[in-house]
Amino acid sequence: MRQELQEIKVHIYEDGSISESELRLLRGLFAGGFGEEEAALLLDLNNVLSGEGLPEAFADLFVEMLAGYVVVDGAIDAARWEWMRSTMLNDNVIDAIELRLLGEIAARAKFVPDSLARYLK
Repeated sequence: MRQELQEIKVHIYEDGSISESELRLLRGLFAGGFGEEEAALLLDLNNVLSGEGLPEAFADLFVEMLAGYVVVDGAIDAARWEWMRSTMLNDNVIDAIELRLLGEIAARAKFVPDSLARYLK
């Protein structure tokens, strides 16, 4: 993991919460490129911090970045979707932010595979 991502991850884990300044920092880091490392960080943060009254700005960042990572030009990238699905379901729980993400992915995609549609019923 990139050093700056690792540092912010450790700081957020130690605090047990995410601040507005940390969210701005993440947005800035993500503006330089968003790939699997960054996606994994957001999924990890959501798992660690879920139930802690996450700020709406985190939910917005989570949904915006991950939906954009999975849906490219109106199509779901199959490899990215399968990776995200297996990573997201590591804790066997789909929370409200993750449900919102799944809905956004479906809304952006021209075709929704059964492996996604079953979570939206």
